[in-house]
Amino acid sequence: MRERFFPGPCVSHWILVAVFLAQGYYNPHSQIACRVFTFSERPLDASFIRRRLLRALELRKQSLPPQTTG
Repeated sequence: MRERFFPGPCVSHWILVAVFLAQGYYNPHSQIACRVFTFSERPLDASFIRRRLLRALELRKQSLPPQTTG
């Protein structure tokens, strides 16, 4: 029986039998049904979001001139 999913929940993707693939947010109404956040089984918690934002800030600092505002 196929499970019914609704937009918004965090889901884990599995392939074959018991082989973890990724975690992301699922939306059956989007052309991108699942937006993958990680290929790790670590929890998608505040710590995860904080690490990602800090990493994005560091990449921005390395990639863009300091006077860039946008």
